[in-house]
Amino acid sequence: MRDGIFPNSRISVRHLRSFVTVARHGSLTKASKALFVTQSALSLTIQHLEEDLGLKLFDRTTRRIELTTAGEEFLVSAERLLRDFDVTMRNMRELGQSKRGSVTVCVVPSVMASLLPDSAARYIANFPGIEVKLWEDTARNIQMQVLRGRIDFGICSVWFPNPELAFEPLYDDHYGVVVAADHPFAARKEGIEWGELESVSLVGYNVDIETQNQLAHMPGVLDHLRTPAYQAANSVAIAKLVSAGLGISVMSALSARRPPLDKLKFKQLRSPASFRSVGVLYRKERSLPPAAAELLAEIRRELPTLARVHGIRLHG
Repeated sequence: MRDGIFPNSRISVRHLRSFVTVARHGSLTKASKALFVTQSALSLTIQHLEEDLGLKLFDRTTRRIELTTAGEEFLVSAERLLRDFDVTMRNMRELGQSKRGSVTVCVVPSVMASLLPDSAARYIANFPGIEVKLWEDTARNIQMQVLRGRIDFGICSVWFPNPELAFEPLYDDHYGVVVAADHPFAARKEGIEWGELESVSLVGYNVDIETQNQLAHMPGVLDHLRTPAYQAANSVAIAKLVSAGLGISVMSALSARRPPLDKLKFKQLRSPASFRSVGVLYRKERSLPPAAAELLAEIRRELPTLARVHGIRLHG
């Protein structure tokens, strides 16, 4: 098969553009100047086009070149093909330059509260033509959304290993305890050891939440921490239960900074120090669309702001 836009043909976009330009100018001399080619090269291009079509497209005189009846009919189709081609190329360039399109990202609540507000605001200001959809969900649901192709990428911890997914860690978020201001742990300057939690009541998330799922599968964790006496589905309920003196809560450092949990005291756990790795989750062997890649780059630029948070360790 020869190279061209039609099978077994030399005809290409260059041939169509040359034909249309000659037809519009009615002169090989003027058309060659408009196309920045020599008159002989343009004449040869038109000749190849006529040979491949098996039609005479122009009647030539000493003064002017005019379309034949077949040429007039072909001109309508050629102009339409060029318009479609030019529009398609322009649209693809705009996608490549993130001038238009859409991006959908799903993140865990702690990321939504910390990394997304400023980075998303800058992105939207820089790329006003992009439709941005930001969702907040659990790590388990984010992973399912990535697998189903409903979002461009997620930011969370890995809920369960899957060979179809790639994970690039952004930071480690160390676990600690959240306690009421009058709790004995609140006055401690040093961290809290896991063994000290043996006799305390735990206010935890339900098993659908990433933190509780990791605690349930973490080696060496006390049994009563795996299945808390009090369970809640959101941070507001956790904060109220802890403030009421029903117990303490185990969570990551970044989660503890979200209102209203930030009104309580956070003490990092040690012996051993435990953490969750949070990163970018996406489909393997599937490139991010340009708009999504630009947003991810903006999020990465926001990462250094987390270095100020006690209990956060950045990757890279």
